[in-house]
Amino acid sequence: MRLAKRSNSFNRLYYKNYKFSYIIGLVSCFTRKGYKIYAYNIISKFLFKIKTFYKQDIDILLTNVFNKYVPLFSFLTKKIAANVYSLPWLIESNRAKFVLIKWFLNASVMRSEHDIVLRLFNEFNDLYLGYGKTVKKIEDYYALAIKNRPFTRFLRKRRKVFLSRLKKYGVY
Repeated sequence: MRLAKRSNSFNRLYYKNYKFSYIIGLVSCFTRKGYKIYAYNIISKFLFKIKTFYKQDIDILLTNVFNKYVPLFSFLTKKIAANVYSLPWLIESNRAKFVLIKWFLNASVMRSEHDIVLRLFNEFNDLYLGYGKTVKKIEDYYALAIKNRPFTRFLRKRRKVFLSRLKKYGVY
């Protein structure tokens, strides 16, 4: 835990005034096995393609599109009476944004285009239009939360907040 507190990822997740940028989040989630320059090249080509297609400011466009689909909760597995349930658990905004970026990148990698930049662009275009694998994953999460609604009583600590959020977003 001492080493984790010194790292930047700990500061990003637990420091309340951290300014989150989706571009930095895309690069940090896309970086694998130390290929940071490769990730920067791919993301810069992807952002250039977005800028030429939509002719808007990139940061504002990414923020508007991704903020529309940020998940409110994640699932906590709990074993109750020899059954394993996936119980909804509220997550903070920075972690929710990183989860959405992870879903976005996983959905774009699973696409059938040949070039990774085209995969990212087409998945973003689908997200902008309101369909695609990322949106389907979010809808499945909300459907699972509604299905497991009776078991939120086991989450005594945050039950009222969770139910009020579900009512607010029209899912309950």
